[in-house]
Amino acid sequence: MIDICNRHLNTDYTDEDYEIPLPQSALREVYALLVNRSYLPDDEEFEVLPCNIEWQERLSYEIMNLVNARKINNIIWQLKDIQYNNYASCEYIPDKNDRQAFEENPQAYEWEFRIFNSY
Repeated sequence: MIDICNRHLNTDYTDEDYEIPLPQSALREVYALLVNRSYLPDDEEFEVLPCNIEWQERLSYEIMNLVNARKINNIIWQLKDIQYNNYASCEYIPDKNDRQAFEENPQAYEWEFRIFNSY
């Protein structure tokens, strides 16, 4: 994911960086990466903690990627709905002034995304 962000932003973030900007233009590529990583070939090495059984750890990893891919897919579709239909569902904007500005002109609202690197 970091490589995808770097390509879209022309930056050089690494695993050492905790907070990494994710441009809207990179969402589909990140989505595709997660979907592709939702199945790991049996011969691919997978780092396992000593207390876990490898297949359970692998299955958890694959399921987590599918769950996160679905979340990104929902974001992509909501952004397209705003862009093409001027439709705005705003229950997730907690600030009243921000919510009002969004309702008045959703296409002018600026979206920012971040990856929080936990490794």
